[in-house]
This record gives sequence, C-alpha cells and structure tokens, in this order.
Amino acid sequence: MKTRILTSISFITCFAGLTFAQIKNIPGDYATIQEGIDAASEGDTVLVSEDTYYENINFKGKAITVGSHFILDGDTSHISKTIIDGSQPTHPDTASVVLMISGEDSTSVLTGFTITGGSGTNLWKNLFNLRGGGAICCIDGGGKIESNVITGNEVNTTDRMAYAPGIICVVDSNRNLVIRSNTIQNNSSQANSYAAHYGGIGLVAFNDGGTMLIEGNLIVSNTVESSSDLAHGAGIGISIAMPSTPYEVIIRNNFIAYNKALGSGGRGAGISIHYAFMGGGVINDPDPCPLIYNNIIEGNEAELRGGAIRVKTYDFVPGSDIAPEPIISNNTIIDNSAPQAAGLLSVVTSPVVFNNIIWDDLSPEGSTEFLEEGGEIFAMYNIIQGMTDSEKHNFGYEPEFEEDSFKLKQDMPGIGHGTGSLEINGNTYYAYETDYWGYARPNSVDGDVDCGAVESTHKSTVGIDEKDMPPEQGFLDTYPNPVRDQLTIEMKNHTNINRIEILSLDGRLVRIIDPVGSPSVTINRENLPAGMYFLRIHSDKIYTAKVLVE
Repeated sequence: MKTRILTSISFITCFAGLTFAQIKNIPGDYATIQEGIDAASEGDTVLVSEDTYYENINFKGKAITVGSHFILDGDTSHISKTIIDGSQPTHPDTASVVLMISGEDSTSVLTGFTITGGSGTNLWKNLFNLRGGGAICCIDGGGKIESNVITGNEVNTTDRMAYAPGIICVVDSNRNLVIRSNTIQNNSSQANSYAAHYGGIGLVAFNDGGTMLIEGNLIVSNTVESSSDLAHGAGIGISIAMPSTPYEVIIRNNFIAYNKALGSGGRGAGISIHYAFMGGGVINDPDPCPLIYNNIIEGNEAELRGGAIRVKTYDFVPGSDIAPEPIISNNTIIDNSAPQAAGLLSVVTSPVVFNNIIWDDLSPEGSTEFLEEGGEIFAMYNIIQGMTDSEKHNFGYEPEFEEDSFKLKQDMPGIGHGTGSLEINGNTYYAYETDYWGYARPNSVDGDVDCGAVESTHKSTVGIDEKDMPPEQGFLDTYPNPVRDQLTIEMKNHTNINRIEILSLDGRLVRIIDPVGSPSVTINRENLPAGMYFLRIHSDKIYTAKVLVE
C-alpha cells in the first residue's frame, strides 16, 4: 500500500532574530539596488530605503536578502513606498524586474517591495520559445519571494508564447522555491498567434526535481489572453514535463480570485495543471503529485473550460507514464464561470477531490461543475452543486457563509461532513491538520472535519450513519497520549480490531499489528522513535487517530 500525506516543506520562514553578516544600505552606501547586490557576499542584506528605483536587478546566484525596511519592523507601509520599477530596461529582450537565473535557492530572498513595470525576458527552454516573467524570472534554480506587491506587469508577444507576467519559475537541480504572503494582482499577458500561459504565477518542473511552496498569497485580477491559441492558468499555472527525479508542489492557503483566461482557448482560470511527457518521462516514487488545499478560489472566468481548476496530460509518446493525480482537498470553490466545467476539468488525469465546497460555478449555458474527458475524478465527502451521491458522501445542499467570511453558518451542510482520511485504489489521503487561517482541523468543538477551506466553530450537522466517525466522538479511545511505554487502543462500540497500522508523518509504514481480533489491544512502544504518528485502525470501518510518542 502506498500512503500519501499532505506534508509541509521545511524552509526558513521568518526574519525574527535574523542576524546580518553585513548590511548594504541603499542609497546610503550604494546608489542603486544592483550596486548593493554586486557588493554583497553570502548572508549579507541589501537594505533599501523608501523610494522608487527604476532598475532591473539580478541576484547573480547570491544567497543574500534584498529587502525594504519592512524586514526591520514589519510595517507594511514600507511595501507600497519602496518600488522597483522595471519599465526602463537596458535591453528590451531582458525586461523582467528581477532575475534569479544563476542557481539561486530559498536562501536568496526578495521581500518588502512593490514590483511593477516589467515586460518579461526572451527565453529558450527545452525547445520552447517564450517570453516570460514580467515581474520576476527565476530559471533553473529557486528563491524566496515573500511579502511583496507584484502589480502592473505585462508580457505581450507576437512571435512566441507569453508566460507569466507576474512570476515565472523553472525549478530544478533540487532547488527550493517559496512564494509566500505576496499580493499578485493586475498583471496581464497577451499573445497573438501563440499561447498565453499563466498569469500570476507560473511553475515549470523539468528534469531535475525541486520543491515549490505557494502559500498565503492574494492572487487576484490577473489576465491571460490569446487570439488564436491556448490561454490558461490566469491565477496559477503548473507545467510538469519529463520528470526524472522527485519533486514536490504545494499550493495552500491562497486567495485566488477574479482571474480571467480569455479567448476561444481560455482554460483553467484559477489554477491550470498540465503534464507533458514528450520523451517517455519516467515518474519516480514518491510521485510528483501537486497538493492543492486550503485555498479559496472565487469568481475566476475561463472563456472555454475549467473556470476554477483544469488538469490535463499531454502524452506525446505512446506508452509513457501517465501523470499522477493532483490531490485537491478542503478548498472553497465558488462563483467561478466557464461554458464547460466551471468547477473542475479533468482530461486523462484522475484527481482526488475531497472535503471541498464547490458551489455556484454553473455557467449561464448550464454546464456541470465537473467534466471528465478520458480521466476519472475521484470525488468524495464534498458539497457540490448538482452532484448528490450518498454512496460517495457528495451532497448538493446549498451552503451559506457567515458575513464577510468563508466560515459556514451554524447548521449548514458541510459542517462535519468531511473526512480525516480516505482510501482510494490502495492509497491513503489525509486532510491537512490546519485550515486556511491556521486553526486546528478538526475543530475541537466537535472533532469533525468540515468541508471547505475554513473550519467552522459550530457543531457538526452530520449523523453518525453518514461517515466514519473520528475518535473524538467516542467510538475509539487511544491512551495514554502522549505515549511513553505502552499505548492502549480501545473500540468503545465493542467491535473487534482486525489490524493496526502505524505510519510516520511522511507516510512511511512503521509497524503493523495483525491480526488483533478483540475490541482493545495494548502495544509496546519498543523501538518507536519520539514523534507524531498516524494510526489506521481496521474494525467495522477504518478509523484514524494521531498519537504523540515522547
């Protein structure tokens, strides 16, 4: 059995307590930001005072921080007053505002700026002729892009594909990319006779792996348009081509709204994922499976298909491996529009979709929320307009939210309707342990997982016959917790335990106790290292619990 768990990527995450090797003050020590970068050494900080800087800067592979005074006091007013304007490039073919093209990693940090006026850089990558990265162009490496406003950038082309007027990142060589807590808005691209790919953020994974975390961003009102070809991924676009080593993509806790994929080929306005195996690509274990959870995806518009999310595989070589499914869980997907599949389009791929609210996405033409074209959408424990299937725990009961919030009102369907885990085709999937705002999932008020991105503080509306009940509702006891020497697992409904599986947080099966054949069992800790573990208890149903070993 394979086990998949929604995991975090470990990165350096804050500036609190940061010690600087040296500070290069702009304009005190150097007149321009680029001069400060050129003079900086590893670990230095280029500290930029409030002003407008007409520059196109290049990190040149340096593990440094380039930041406004926001990094000193956390005052967000510095962000709007410290502007890098790339509208006056030295060469028109290299007109991204910021370049990270020399093997940078997440130790190269850009934070606290308004980044505007970029028009992208001409690129060749694996036979693709494109112009991309209006604001930020990150190629063959990584970086950390945090707490910026990225706005007013454009990529327009007549002789090549237009990619990502906001941020384009081609991550490989096992580098790390973090895009966190930015506002990415009002960026646009247009391609005449070619494709326009990705608006706010474009992620591309080629041969050599890497990790990509897109977290806590506002990605709003970005536009991609093509007059005669594809236009997709106006909010976020992911392209996975010819993978040969593992990598990880996590998209979580973002507000993705009012983005538009325009033209006759407009697809995947909120999020677009496509896999392309042009050389018989080999997928290693763990599979390169994008994880999309805790996002609010609202009011995005595609003029053809996939108003909220589009997933597609291009299999150019017969017999090459089919792409793994993306996992789409605990998102609130509402008010998106498209003539076909306003909620989700799946072509060849088979996404796993659970614990979501997908509502009011029906287009004026009356399309369905989902469209399967060669793939199969595994949808369970969702609230979905027009799709009631009690066997799979999908229900079409209209949800209502509290005012100015995406939290469900009291007694609304969806409260307690989700699941902590489910198994599909031998794979196990778990709901992530915190919600959009960082609060615990499930909420302690009832111990049930809710549908949508935000956990309610109201009690569950779900009857015990509708779902597997979690241990907090009295069907299962695990004690003591934390565990020191022994752990007792007891079924309170007196049904026999047939099998116990202990899994680490990274999904590794650590121990199996099989068979048991009684309602309770006490197991020794033995050589189990300290840490958090998942339990899967096979009884009349499959129950899950978490225990801490001290």
